[in-house]
Amino acid sequence: MCTRSEYADYITKLFTHRRKAKLSSQALETLAVIAYKQPVTKPDIEEIRGVNTVGVLKTLLDRNMIKIM
Repeated sequence: MCTRSEYADYITKLFTHRRKAKLSSQALETLAVIAYKQPVTKPDIEEIRGVNTVGVLKTLLDRNMIKIM
């Protein structure tokens, strides 16, 4: 990807303030289930994954990666 040199300062500011959001494999798996099956309920996710998802869902909610509708 290329940008014009006059926009370099703005682009630099955008990328320096990014928060590195590393997710656990459990969170990635849960996020994939939600993306694939949406709309989906918590019991549906737990049935597919076979484990309790309370902590993972809280993490995804805190990071604004999912929302309750």
